[in-house]
Amino acid sequence: MEESVAVRNGRRVTALNVSGFGFGGPIVPNLGNLTSLELLALTNNNFTGSIPQELSNLRRLSVFEAGYNLLSGKMPSWLGTLTELEYLRLNGNAFSGSIPRSIGNNTKLVLLNLAYNSLGGVIPLEIANLSSLEMLDLKYNGQIVDSIPDGIFDLSRIEAIDLTGGIPPGIHNLSQLQLLSLQRDLPLTLCGGTTKLEQLFLGTNQLTGRVLDRICNCRSLSVISLRYNNFTDNIPKCLANLTALNYLYLGKNNFTGELPAELGSLNLVHIFVNDNGLSGAIPVSIFNISSMKGMNFSENLFTGKLPSTIGLLLPDLQKLYLGMNKLSGPIPSFITNASSLTDLVMTSNSFTGTIPDFGNLRLLQRLLLAENNLTGTSFLSSLPKCQFLHDVVRGFGCGIRGSIPAEIGNVTNLRDLYLDSNELTGSIPSILGNLSQLIRIYLEYNKLEGYIPPQLCQLSRLGDFLNGSLLSEIGNLKVITDLDLSWNLFSGNVSSSIDKAESLVVLSLAHNKLQGPIPESIGKLRGLESLDLSFNTFSGSIPKSLEGLAFLKY
Repeated sequence: MEESVAVRNGRRVTALNVSGFGFGGPIVPNLGNLTSLELLALTNNNFTGSIPQELSNLRRLSVFEAGYNLLSGKMPSWLGTLTELEYLRLNGNAFSGSIPRSIGNNTKLVLLNLAYNSLGGVIPLEIANLSSLEMLDLKYNGQIVDSIPDGIFDLSRIEAIDLTGGIPPGIHNLSQLQLLSLQRDLPLTLCGGTTKLEQLFLGTNQLTGRVLDRICNCRSLSVISLRYNNFTDNIPKCLANLTALNYLYLGKNNFTGELPAELGSLNLVHIFVNDNGLSGAIPVSIFNISSMKGMNFSENLFTGKLPSTIGLLLPDLQKLYLGMNKLSGPIPSFITNASSLTDLVMTSNSFTGTIPDFGNLRLLQRLLLAENNLTGTSFLSSLPKCQFLHDVVRGFGCGIRGSIPAEIGNVTNLRDLYLDSNELTGSIPSILGNLSQLIRIYLEYNKLEGYIPPQLCQLSRLGDFLNGSLLSEIGNLKVITDLDLSWNLFSGNVSSSIDKAESLVVLSLAHNKLQGPIPESIGKLRGLESLDLSFNTFSGSIPKSLEGLAFLKY
């Protein structure tokens, strides 16, 4: 932590920094007696009430920081008397009322941050007097009206503005502007003279219409973020002229048309164009950007095959999202050369062929392949090399044939295993009991037979869903709520100890080869809402105890 107290000439306190000390209650008025103070930092505490009038005595103050407290009331008009102020941060409080017009007297202000309050009224014209201002942050003050004084955009030194409200035409006069984060309509003259604009954040608003062709003149842009809006135009080729562009975030809009191949000439680090209506093939040139770390093309209408060389020129790629498109063809084996991959998501496409060996992806954490037309189980044998794989292995609905390889039991950090709705055969390997972190396992809609190994039933974290078999050990799953073993080839009797799984809400044993009597102990599952035992070869009568299941619906 920085020095809390600074003393000049052994007598006068010139700086007081108590940020993050956890202090509460009102700000002590006696601070106003420290008339030599040049820095007063009270950030990240629990101070309450208003800023005391006595602080107006601190005429030498150049830095006043009281952000992220519980201060309230109106912004003091006497702040305008502190004419030496250069940095004023009051963000993250509960100030209300208008910004005082006297703020225009603080002509040495370089930074003014009043974000995350409850300020209202209009932004005072006097802010245009702050000729030294470089950073203005008024975001998330929902009561400030949409009118923004044009004079703000004549401030020659301003570099960053973060406001809520309309954007006046004068924005193109800001020759020093480097960061713009605004809401609502864009002016047609955007970047007419803002030659230094480096970062453009317009995300999470209700902006509509065309935008991208208006910013192609912003030649210094390194970041474009337009996520979560309603923009509708095509992605123009002229974006390739923005040679400084590294981050392009266009997700969650209504962009259509094809992704320009010209973007492959940029040194992009991230390209996120997910959740739009983009179509055509993903340009090969984009998969050759060696600086790329993150790609998100999911939830579009992209078609065609992935380039066979994908991965060869992507040494730093960490995240690749291709899910919910219309991509087809095989998963190229060269994809495993992208050795920095942590997330690989290819769900809900029409990929075909054998799933490649992913053992080279040693940093892989998430692997999602569901709802394709893939085959083979040998890839599961390679997964123990992916020592960080934990989140999900989703291979459901892929048409995977063969048995579950025992090697999958060595992926010791695995939390979720989804292999349902395939054509798996044989028994469940007992080594799956080594998956001590396992929370969910889905194996239904296969051709598995035999029993769930006792080791699997003893996994203490397996608490949400188990889809597999019926030994007495199933009673060890005290917190299981849904048990679906349907559409397999399980045989034998249902254990009477099933009532020990006392949290069960859904129990489905349908479409197996179970036999013997239905145990009376099922009637002790008082929270059971759904029970399906159909399409088996049970014998005897339906237990009378089922009549006591008050919540049973199905």
